[in-house]
Amino acid sequence: MRNWLPAFLFLALSTAATAAEPPVARKLIPDPVASAEASTWDGPQIVRSDRVGNVFFLRADTLEVYPLTQAGKLGEPAKLEVLGEGPQLVRDAALSPGGDVWLISADLVIRRFVDGKEKVMPALEWRASGIGFEREDPVVSVLPLPVAWDQVYRERKGQIPRLMTFDGNRWSVLAEYPDLPASEIADQRPDLNGAIAQHAAFVASDPEGRLWIARQYAYDIEQLAPSGKQRLHLIVNSGKVAERKEEGEPKDRPVGLTAFRSKAAILDLAEGRDHRMFFLAAGGGTDGSVVLDRYDPVTSQLERISLALQLPGRATLASGKKGLVLAEWNGRGGRWMLPWDALELATWKPVPNAEVSPAPVADPPATKSAH
Repeated sequence: MRNWLPAFLFLALSTAATAAEPPVARKLIPDPVASAEASTWDGPQIVRSDRVGNVFFLRADTLEVYPLTQAGKLGEPAKLEVLGEGPQLVRDAALSPGGDVWLISADLVIRRFVDGKEKVMPALEWRASGIGFEREDPVVSVLPLPVAWDQVYRERKGQIPRLMTFDGNRWSVLAEYPDLPASEIADQRPDLNGAIAQHAAFVASDPEGRLWIARQYAYDIEQLAPSGKQRLHLIVNSGKVAERKEEGEPKDRPVGLTAFRSKAAILDLAEGRDHRMFFLAAGGGTDGSVVLDRYDPVTSQLERISLALQLPGRATLASGKKGLVLAEWNGRGGRWMLPWDALELATWKPVPNAEVSPAPVADPPATKSAH
């Protein structure tokens, strides 16, 4: 008994001391998936998922769609059938919640594939930025830059569109830029770099039709009601655009052409299986590190974990059955899984310099939409 009692006290004191210590924040290490050499390619890859968490990789140069299997490998691809010539430069792609429609932004046009076959789409007047779906209807965020300048005239009424939706027959305006009159653009052509830095944005939707608009070059994220009115605003570092430091201008650069120096802030976004929203964001350093932020609508908190990854450029994010799936832009780059249980157990911390501003708006009743 004499030897047992001191040992018990020592164990109790040690346990109490350990419990009192704050948890050590560690970087979350994603699990590699579909990493076999035979599953890689030179060219863009875009990962997307449907509403039930089936994950697909689009090989943008060949328009082949690869399913991600339960074993974490790429399955047999299905090729999208194009009308006429295939796209030259794919900028983005989105998959409908039902999983039967692909929307592709390429060569200044939007292309739509229903059940693997391309359908004719009317042209957009404005350059597309982000693409997604409002429930099952395509939605596009546009830049205040016309595709053809000769279509712009001084007598034009209203503001420049910010969001456009497609009902199966025509494009219509969902939301406008509040301070960009369409009539003024005929007299002053905006700076291309400035327009991209200030207005380029990703777009995503939840099952209730609420849209998320995330600016690419500033941490400025909005949630909109189906009516287009703001419901929520998330800002970090005052929502300012940060720029890279340039050592010097190349001597052979054409006159009037300036380098694009704005730093990427948001790389992609996706809704989680628990209705939290996840944002893949730049880490702020020069090493290409990235962080994962999440917004919890129950607690109204914006939280962050660091990822043990360095990404050289853009990446895409999808919400799968087992976890978030992350992919580098190039098909020879990495593909990873962030399991839901690992995300739940991770040590999340409040995002520094974050402002969360809810603006409640009553959502209209859900209506069934058609392609």
